[in-house]
Amino acid sequence: MKNRYSEQEKFEYVKNFLESGLSIKEFARRNDIGNKSLARWIDKYSSSTMSDKPSSASINSTTNGEVIVKIPYKEFLELVRCKILYESLNN
Repeated sequence: MKNRYSEQEKFEYVKNFLESGLSIKEFARRNDIGNKSLARWIDKYSSSTMSDKPSSASINSTTNGEVIVKIPYKEFLELVRCKILYESLNN
């Protein structure tokens, strides 16, 4: 397991995770990364960049109180790309 990941590497892991259909835990295990790290990256690149719910998003709640927000994959990747660009310009 690597100690530090670049923003581009984090983006690629998030992108591959979304394409995989696996749980965070399973994807992290298969890719030898921390599942808590992956969860933080997903949270960092999605929720902090969304001010309004896209019209094509859906919101579901699970029996254990979790809320699942689904947005189209292309919209999510665009949000991630913009966030990475913004952070690279401000660091």
